[in-house]
Amino acid sequence: MRINQHIALLLLTLLFLTTPGCAGGSMSLTPWPSQVSSGDSVVVQFMHLEFRLPRSMVGRIIVHDVSWLNLTIVREPDNPNDILLFGVKQDFWNIYEVLKKKGFFEGLDIHDAEGFFDSLAASPSKPELENLKFMREAFSVEGTEYTKSVKGEFTVYRAASHKHPVASTIYILIDGDKTVYQLSGDISDADYAALLSGLARASVR
Repeated sequence: MRINQHIALLLLTLLFLTTPGCAGGSMSLTPWPSQVSSGDSVVVQFMHLEFRLPRSMVGRIIVHDVSWLNLTIVREPDNPNDILLFGVKQDFWNIYEVLKKKGFFEGLDIHDAEGFFDSLAASPSKPELENLKFMREAFSVEGTEYTKSVKGEFTVYRAASHKHPVASTIYILIDGDKTVYQLSGDISDADYAALLSGLARASVR
């Protein structure tokens, strides 16, 4: 997927915050991937996240000086279109407060970030949950295989597209850290296993 297409997807996510969505809902709990033997690896630190990735997955790391896009990892150093993922320190809590004030959480058990992402799995079949359709679209969950994995202080949600075989949006939460991290890109099951198996908490210096 080309860079301009990924940027368009990020902009569309913002657009969906003012656009109605469609119906659907489910989530499965999946076990944390077993340790992937990476051999020669690269350590990538993104705020409080540390990924230890196989060198074959990381050809170039690009840091962006814009609020809506912080990090890009490219698989091939000389092919900027061979994107593994985009990383965003999401402005989640501003969005959260806006949705809460507008009554979008009525009928849902939402008191924190984990409750919010858990609720995206609910089926918006009841009239009082009509706003849930909108939220699922806004956070790229609609029309995906939505899963949750937990290990220690990490809670990770993955929305894997049914239409594109490897397109995924991943949200990572860390206990005691208010930041919501969003990764999106052409992330296969093997890539996802590598991301999670080498995930650790890092200090920001």
